[in-house]
Amino acid sequence: MELRALGIATLVGGLLCTTASSARAQDADVSDRLILGGEAAVMFPFTDPQIEEHYPGGTVSLAMQWPVTKFLMPLLRLRSGWLSPRQGSSAQLLSASIGLRFRPRGIAFPEEPSRASCIWAEVDASIASLNGALRPAYEVAIGFGFLVDDVTLGPVVRFIHVVEDSSSSELPTYVLTGGLEVLLNDAR
Repeated sequence: MELRALGIATLVGGLLCTTASSARAQDADVSDRLILGGEAAVMFPFTDPQIEEHYPGGTVSLAMQWPVTKFLMPLLRLRSGWLSPRQGSSAQLLSASIGLRFRPRGIAFPEEPSRASCIWAEVDASIASLNGALRPAYEVAIGFGFLVDDVTLGPVVRFIHVVEDSSSSELPTYVLTGGLEVLLNDAR
């Protein structure tokens, strides 16, 4: 009985390894390079009291995306942003994020060599520093990439929520960004 179970486990393990290496060979062109990106956007306060305390500001970010399939790309993002003061001082935002980008066209048209063009959606979890206080945050984004020569350019809209700090009087912060993303090193 033990030999039979060992044989079945070996067979199943071998099939899984063969399937994984076959899928990996098919997707070798997908994951052979990182996609590097930058984003510049206008940042708008979304709720009170931020609307009363701040004018719109700006944000920039740098990202690395690692395509694991034609439609899923885990990513790392560093962001810096600010809201201009209406009264008091400006709001400074720094964040480091880990996220996942979903590109549905990669499912519909897997033969396309580009990994970044067309519509996409993204969800990120972050550690953010808002005016010097570390707080958890998350981002949700949607965008569209257009191939322009060797780069991908496109609009992006992003919602950022910096969670309230239970140990202080800090309220949650909600901001909306709208801007342009540039991606380099996409497969051709």
